[in-house]
Amino acid sequence: PSLPGIMKAKSKPLAEIGNSQLKVDPSTIGEAGIRARVMKMVPPPARSGGKILDGPPAEAVQKLVKLLREEAKVI
Repeated sequence: PSLPGIMKAKSKPLAEIGNSQLKVDPSTIGEAGIRARVMKMVPPPARSGGKILDGPPAEAVQKLVKLLREEAKVI
């Protein structure tokens, strides 16, 4: 989304919908009224620090490409 779209979305009202408004057949929900349950919640893994590549730009680019291929496996 574009920045203007994000800013416009912030000002839009957020309507809350109750269970009765969802129009779900209660017989399909199950015995306890639960279709899904959370088994476990874990935070995402911590991000590792960045790397600073020293040297002339030509060498830094070569190091960067090597790291992207071998470590990050994105190219």
